[in-house]
Amino acid sequence: MAPRGHTGIKPGWRFTFEVMHPRVSKSEDCSQDTRAVARRKRVAILITTMGYGSSLLYWEPILREFLKRIPDSRIYTSGRKTLDDEWPLPLDLSVKLWRIPLPRPSSDYVRHVIVINPLIIVRVLRYKPDLLVVSEFGLLSIYAVIIGLLRPTTRILLLIESDPRGLARGMFNALRVGLRRWICRHSTLILTNNETGKRYLVERLCVAPGKIRQGVYLVSQPAVPSCDNSAQITMAPPPPLLEPDSQPLIFLYVGQLIERKGLQFLILAMSSLPEEYRRRCIIWIIGDGKFRGTLEQLIRSQGVADRIILHGRKPYRKLPDFYRAADVFVLPTLHDYRALVGFEALQFGLPLLQSKLDGAASEVVVEGRNGFTFDPYDVGTLGEHIKWFIDHRAMLPAFSRCSRGLSTRYTVHNAAGNLVAAAQEALNLNE
Repeated sequence: MAPRGHTGIKPGWRFTFEVMHPRVSKSEDCSQDTRAVARRKRVAILITTMGYGSSLLYWEPILREFLKRIPDSRIYTSGRKTLDDEWPLPLDLSVKLWRIPLPRPSSDYVRHVIVINPLIIVRVLRYKPDLLVVSEFGLLSIYAVIIGLLRPTTRILLLIESDPRGLARGMFNALRVGLRRWICRHSTLILTNNETGKRYLVERLCVAPGKIRQGVYLVSQPAVPSCDNSAQITMAPPPPLLEPDSQPLIFLYVGQLIERKGLQFLILAMSSLPEEYRRRCIIWIIGDGKFRGTLEQLIRSQGVADRIILHGRKPYRKLPDFYRAADVFVLPTLHDYRALVGFEALQFGLPLLQSKLDGAASEVVVEGRNGFTFDPYDVGTLGEHIKWFIDHRAMLPAFSRCSRGLSTRYTVHNAAGNLVAAAQEALNLNE
């Protein structure tokens, strides 16, 4: 990932998108007859924003996988994107939005109010879709419900990543919950990535369990280059080590440099280590953001400038170089909806040190087998975990195998299959 959580990612506003395709099992492709039925249906994918800046990041391979199976879809979104592949995507850039900054943001996620031109409703109605696929509880999901009410034959597939309760708080919470229940009530089917999301839908939003499908639909798998460019990474020369035959253990962070990501506690954990441990590890930080200056000052004041290297933001396609060169992935976030960087780390077989406050922690960490979860505010415990990996280097290959095994669940192919299956079920429901 780069900077959702990717060198940032997962911002405060919502994005939405579509799928259409016959129901697919984890290991089998759908039949030709079912494909034919799917192609007779029209699917509209509604997306507010996705990716980071002009890049689609992890969205691009997922959308391409969808369109290989369902070529007759239309994607409504905002902003032009630079694609990594020459094969064009059927993007309709008619989602016009304005971001109004909040005077007192409640979190890094909720910094703006997003207003979307309602004329998108008219444009989508002219397309006459059989299915709308939308994500989360943003304004486009409200518009999707309105479209469904104006055109009753249009079904709605709602995508919910996980439990969104930590994204926003405040005096309008009751209104927010009521609006979310209304969106869920008018959705034909709801797909969520994990048990946490399902529990939220049932317990908080009172959604009938029979209306919910659980299956991973959003993952991040940076493409691995055909040649190994890891040698191009600038590495500080290691200091003299207590054990001449060992190399420093490389702990890797990928994400935005903002306060919510908890890097200040990772720096404090490093500085708290005894000198003999500090000299046997290095932390690489990939990403950029408004908190960088503060982090640089903290690194200098703690005397760990030779142990923590800020590489800056890197293109999504370059991330594999860093993942393959690292030994352990670390995410000290103070709150993430469902960070995708952990799934990237699994793909490259990295052991993980994952904050308990990330919504994906239960998906990517098998405690004691491929890593550990921790309270990011507990600097002492984080430091002990770093020491454990240094003391147990011989365990890294076993942890790596476990991570690679887990990664087979979180492929683009499987995510597309789950989305396609849910979309086709929504299309066929009650027919």
